[in-house]
Amino acid sequence: GPPPVPSAPGAPMDIKIHDANRDYVIVSWKPPNTTTEGPIIGYFVDKCEVGTENWTQCNDHPIKICKYPVSGLFEGHSYYFRVRAVNSRGISKPSRMSDPIAALDPTEFERLHAKKLGGKLDVVSYHDEEEAEGKPAGAPSGVYASETDRTYVVLSWKAPAYFGKAPMWYYIEKAMANTEAWQRVNTKVPIRSPRYAVFDLAEGKQYKFRVLSANMYGTSEPSEPTGLIETLELK
Repeated sequence: GPPPVPSAPGAPMDIKIHDANRDYVIVSWKPPNTTTEGPIIGYFVDKCEVGTENWTQCNDHPIKICKYPVSGLFEGHSYYFRVRAVNSRGISKPSRMSDPIAALDPTEFERLHAKKLGGKLDVVSYHDEEEAEGKPAGAPSGVYASETDRTYVVLSWKAPAYFGKAPMWYYIEKAMANTEAWQRVNTKVPIRSPRYAVFDLAEGKQYKFRVLSANMYGTSEPSEPTGLIETLELK
């Protein structure tokens, strides 16, 4: 459709959702196909919980690449996403909204899919679950940066083997190169997926990260820290 503001960009296209997890998805899209307006400064990503009409903007500042990790979703809730393009004249109409996506652990997707197909699921537990109750979880392992940008890094890691029934979540800590001044990154929202985007990093700086798991009984030892990860710099 025509842009709402003369000379504002057209709407972004082909919005897709990747890597859906318990509280986290990555949204990607393609730029508008019209190029007559001024250059695009960046994009805003919006989300809306299925069953409501409330669209909320996910990022405070326009992002320049056509990909954005959205965290802080509620497990088990379903969401639509859409994207708007920004140039110096204004903001485009929103893209078409994505298909709905549920924030679920990927193994839960498989279980639900099997259930839907009438598949028979045999659950075998090789561990005595009672033993795990009352103890903190073990430390996560294998922390690495699956994506690095100018102001954010997407971290992924391996969850500890965990057989307790108490919910488990993660804390992430960062430190600058050559220091041991570890700073907790996520203080407001508990992370339940083994992946998280750490924002508000400085361009062209070196950081290291580590992850701890936690449950109602306590917090694990920290994982081994990553090697030094350098954010990109606009040349």
